[in-house]
Amino acid sequence: MKKAAILMIIFLLISTITGCLYDGKDQELYQMIRCNVLATNGVGETDKVKIEIIEEDLYGRILFTYTMDTSRTYGYERIWVVAICQKSDRKLTYYYEDECFIISDAFENFSEEDIDNLKLHNDWDKPVNEKKLSSRPIYPDYDGYSGTIAYNIIRLYEGVSKDNEVGVRFADYDGEGKTLCLAVEYDADYEDDIEVTTKYYLMIFNEGGSYDKDTFVVEIEDLYNYQELLHEFKISNDWNFS
Repeated sequence: MKKAAILMIIFLLISTITGCLYDGKDQELYQMIRCNVLATNGVGETDKVKIEIIEEDLYGRILFTYTMDTSRTYGYERIWVVAICQKSDRKLTYYYEDECFIISDAFENFSEEDIDNLKLHNDWDKPVNEKKLSSRPIYPDYDGYSGTIAYNIIRLYEGVSKDNEVGVRFADYDGEGKTLCLAVEYDADYEDDIEVTTKYYLMIFNEGGSYDKDTFVVEIEDLYNYQELLHEFKISNDWNFS
């Protein structure tokens, strides 16, 4: 499919966001996004999630869009994603971790070059590189996640002011006991004369709440361009890419 045609299809689909909202279909794509894109886990009916398939390559990969509303507490008002799923079966969804999506705050910020680079990094129209694949259950069990543990850990980080509020949102498991979360620090007293400032962090800890005090947290400066930072952060914490 021609590049301009792909962008036009994406625009038309996204511009009708009030219709055809997510209804449980394409669960493998929905779950792939939840495991890769920050702030997309724990969505509810008010988040207006929409998934649309755009194109399929010679090997069955799927290029698709994902859009949703998000809580302003987490730094987003709306998330716009273009992503590629490598394949799926009855139980698992497969993707190239941290390379499978691009994200923006508006459709207009996506270019033809962005789509081309996404396809390039995901081996579009080439055989799947099995060594690069990560997978997650299409219907996962998150019962082991403890928001209390995550909250207590980020509270111990010296970079977080004791006078500020902190929120933590689950992002992903690595299958070997490590948990990735997005944390936000903000001034909750909106009636004072102090400007409200917000900071965002990635954090990784082990099952039971242990963590490496030298590597467990990193600050995010750009909520729409963090893939490389996220990947390096996972490596520094011995994340299991599989």
